[in-house]
Amino acid sequence: MDNNFMKKASEIRRKEAEKSVHAFALTYLPHYLEFLPSEAHVEIFDEITLMAHERGRKYGVAAPRRFGKSTLITGAGILYSICYQREKFIVIISGTEDQAIGILNNIRKELTENERLRMDFPEIFEKDGKPKPPRWTRRDIITRNGIEVLALSWNQKIRGRKHGANRPSAIYLDDVENSDNTFTYESRQSVRDWFTREVLKAGVEKTNFFFIGNLH
Repeated sequence: MDNNFMKKASEIRRKEAEKSVHAFALTYLPHYLEFLPSEAHVEIFDEITLMAHERGRKYGVAAPRRFGKSTLITGAGILYSICYQREKFIVIISGTEDQAIGILNNIRKELTENERLRMDFPEIFEKDGKPKPPRWTRRDIITRNGIEVLALSWNQKIRGRKHGANRPSAIYLDDVENSDNTFTYESRQSVRDWFTREVLKAGVEKTNFFFIGNLH
């Protein structure tokens, strides 16, 4: 196929997908979409799009299980920010470190295996395979365009962390609550104290916070 045609098609896809996280997911992450996104998904995508263009926002949502929170919502939001360089330092926090690393691993997979991202975003695609430390470790990556993505559990230290001169510019809290940290009043209070003292003070005035959890 003509190279000029392919290049033009990539430019069109890339420009159209920048309009919203919803458009980005439809274009580059169709393998996560067993069904078309619901109205609720689209509403959340719209908010994440707004957060990618405006600073200092906080948005929280509770959703049922099998809603695609981690793979679709959080993953799409982070990949959008990487591709269009909307953030400098992204932190993922989950109920356990393994959960957060699982989300990060999905992002790694897209950056090394997603053929359409390879075509349209050669500046972020890892064309030579998985990078070695220190650029990529089990719970931390730095993308080819210089964005750090760090995976943490809810009780790990976050205040004071920096990527170069940058404090976290976006913090995604994805299923932070679990059976261990919500079983008693004291454990729930501990999570609340950690959230107030650590998470909300980890960034700067322009840091965006996105919270998503389960409906019980």
